[in-house]
Order: sequence, then structure tokens, then C-alpha cells
Amino acid sequence: MQKSIYGVAVGSTMLGLFAAAALWVAGCGGGTGGAGVAPVPPGGGGGGEVDPSVEAWEALFPPGQVGAATVPNDIVTCNTEGCHSGAKHTTKAFADSAHGKSGEVGCQSCHGPGGNHVQAPADQKANTILSWPVATNVDADGNVKLGILDPIVCGKCHTQSAGAGLDQYDGWAVSKHAQVLIEGGSCENCHLDTSRLIKYEEGMDFNEGVDPKVITKHTASCLVCHKAHGGSDQPHQVRHKLSQSGTTDGEGGDIGPGTTVDQYTAFNHVCAECHNGRGVDASDAKLQSSTSRAGMHHSNQFNMLIGEGGVDDTSTPGLPAPLKRQTAHASIAEQCVHCHMSDGNHTMTAANQGCSPCHSSGDAATLKQANGRSAIQNEIIEKTEELTRALETWGETNPIDGKGKLSYEYSSYGGPSSANQAKIPVEIKRARHNLHYVEEDRSWGVHNIAYTRYLLEIGMQQVASAPAASLSIGTAKSASASKKPAGATAASSSSAAGKGKWADGLKKKLPKALRK
Repeated sequence: MQKSIYGVAVGSTMLGLFAAAALWVAGCGGGTGGAGVAPVPPGGGGGGEVDPSVEAWEALFPPGQVGAATVPNDIVTCNTEGCHSGAKHTTKAFADSAHGKSGEVGCQSCHGPGGNHVQAPADQKANTILSWPVATNVDADGNVKLGILDPIVCGKCHTQSAGAGLDQYDGWAVSKHAQVLIEGGSCENCHLDTSRLIKYEEGMDFNEGVDPKVITKHTASCLVCHKAHGGSDQPHQVRHKLSQSGTTDGEGGDIGPGTTVDQYTAFNHVCAECHNGRGVDASDAKLQSSTSRAGMHHSNQFNMLIGEGGVDDTSTPGLPAPLKRQTAHASIAEQCVHCHMSDGNHTMTAANQGCSPCHSSGDAATLKQANGRSAIQNEIIEKTEELTRALETWGETNPIDGKGKLSYEYSSYGGPSSANQAKIPVEIKRARHNLHYVEEDRSWGVHNIAYTRYLLEIGMQQVASAPAASLSIGTAKSASASKKPAGATAASSSSAAGKGKWADGLKKKLPKALRK
């Protein structure tokens, strides 16, 4: 059955347009493009079934838009009225977009019927059209509605019920992007989609996080990644590039060591603008001064892909260089998207389809072992366990603040107090940095197996060369020293017995699919 949204049927007739467009788009009506036919409101004679997502969309309308009539030729009307012809949200950019070129999607497809908006005086414009959150548009609890930023605006068309291949909203809705992972204070500027969109993507003055009256339910939603109005030179109307060869983009964005929030949030990469290590710095000076928590802040995936940010020969002169800093995953076309969004998958879960053309589907299937992990992941998890045990053995031998085996850790991770972090040798600080760097990447070697192996090997070398805690302020020893840490033999002998049984902290960091 075809579904009717504002009188325009969505179904098999749209699939040709969908296949031809650079972005998966469905003509959902509401705007008439070049057709010149006024759309019919739901239930007003369109003859089709009204999708519940349309009702959710209409519930977002501000009070002054309720009951409004639609405007024929809305793209022309919005442009010739002079209101939207000069702003950055221009009708010209829209006309050049995949949405505009479809000939089936217009302004009212997303913003709703514009009859009241066209006739309203200037001081009532914002209250008569679905747009940015405004104080006058609240729900029953007094919370400011998300307005046009709500993902349901895209979801009423980009959903499986609208047609084959249009399941982007469905996939996103079950992804981590659709969840709220952190709330409170300045963290919201990056971790909540509304705030990030307003502050970093649209460049508005928004310094105190999201207004608590605005209901924000997601970490990253449609408009954080995509430009609905067009104006992008990237596939699928994404805001930023799909690939970068290093940690600088040549345009002011930088995710290298010591970079600031203005630099790493401006990095021109659609995934790495968020999935970067926030200026992670592995120099000895930084490791000695920053001892509360690991510096990569849970998000160093792109840094790992590129092979930078750990304690290596760049951060610490004198260390052996990695035999290989990057793998083919760093140079594959579209980088992250190739594996995590194969076939338009918006759950962001990497699937075997993304392994081609480098691996056949059969090869990809055999990469997984009986426990559901690949051989590479099993190897790295075991090496991570080994480094954890070595660090814990050092901690048990050199207790600080009564922390026992956690005497090697950062203060906020259960380690010694900030005042006593100075008692931890720099070698141990290097090793713990690399341990957390690998853990926080969370791919367990898949993003960059060469660099991951190298960082864990350096970590083991550093533990082996570390002095006792009482000598912690002395000179660091060579990373190539062959001395074994106290208890290393016992740790090694317990490896077989402990195989597959991870430390509690490590297990908690594993995705559920890998906790087997």
C-alpha cells in the first residue's frame, strides 16, 4: 500500500527518483517543487493512509501554524517573497540539492503548511512555521519543542514504511546516536545534538549549553551530519568530508596533540569532528601534568585510524618507531562510512558488507571466530589483559595511597590522589596512557591493527623499565630495556588460566556483542 503524506503518494513511483538522487530522498509532499499543485492536508482527499509519523511531525507545529493552509509553488513563493533568498538557508541551495532536484520535495515537506507564515507580520513569523526552537512553542509540560531539529521531520519520509531502501530513520533510532549519553554543564555543547548543531555547525552564540526547557533526546541526529537545504559539495548532503589523510584538514580544523576545542570541533570530517581524541597529547610533560583521567576522552577512533596520539616515537623521542603506522583502513574510500554505513546502514554498526572489495563476503564471514570476535580482536583483548596485569602487578609491588593494584591508575579511575600521582614513574604513565588509548578506541584492533599492537608492546616495555614508586621522580629508563616487571613470570603463567576471563573494568568497556 502506498502512503499519502500531504496528498502526495509515496511508493514505487518514487524509487526511480530515489535511485537517481545523490541522497536517499522520498517525495513526501507538502511542498510542490515544480509541480505547481497545492498539496492536500492529511485526511483531506489524498486517498491514502496517514502515517503516525506525520501526526508526530504535526505535533511539533507552533501554535500559529495549527490549521494553516498550504501554499502552492512554495519554493518560488519563499524565494520571491524575499525572505529566504539571501540567507544561508537559501532556496537556491535547496533547489540544487537532491531534495530539490527530485521535483517532489519542497519547503512545506519539512516546515509544514506556510499559509499563515506568508501572511503573518514580521514579529509573528517565528510562531507560524516549523523552524528553530522558539520560546512560544512548548509542549504540555512547558518544555520548548525541538521544532525543525526533531529527527521525526526526516523520519516521516526516511522510514521503511515509506518504501524500500528508505529505512535511514529506523536504523538511526536504534543506534547510539539516538541516545543521550551524557548530560549536564558544558559537556552538552558537544554531547547533545541540539547544542552542537546550534553552536558548532551553525556558528550561533550559544555558550552555556542547551536551555533546560528544550527537550533534547539525542547525541547526534540527522541535521548534525546532513544539510537538509543542500549547499554541500559532499555525497548525501553531509556537512563535512568523508575522508582526511591526517589530523589537520588544511582549513583550521585540527585534532592533533594539544589542540583546542575550537580546532577539534571544526575538523572537516563528518565522523571525526566528534570521534577524535580532543587534542590528546602523549608527551611526557602532558602525562605528568594531567593525571585525573586519560586524555583521549572516550573518542579517539579517528586518531587511532590515522595512527597518532599514543605514546610513540613522535611523542617520546628515543622510542622505536612503529613498523607500520597505518593500515589500508585509513586510506579506503570514505573511511568510516565505508564499513560502518555499508548499504546506507544508519545503525552505524560495521557489517560484513563493508569489508568489500578488499575482502570477499566469504573471507569476512570467516574472520569471526566461535566467540563472535575476529582473531585480531581476540589477540588485542588478550594483549590488553596482559598489559593490565603487568600494571596491576607493579601497583601491588609499589602501593600508593593504599590503592594496591590500582596504584598505577589515574586519580578519577580509582588510582592515587592527585597529590600522590607524582609518585608514579613516567614509564607507568606512558604505559597506562597506551592501555586506555587502545581501550577507548573500542575497535580492539580493527581500526588500526599495526598501531594497536605497537602501543601495547610499548606499554609492556615501559612497565618492564619502570622503577619503584619511591624512585618515581628520577630519570626515565630506556623503552627498549629487557628487564621484566616484578611478577611478570607469574602473570605470564596465569595467562592460559585467565584466557577469555577479562578484568571487570575491561569487560565493561566491551560492546555487548563482544562480551562472550
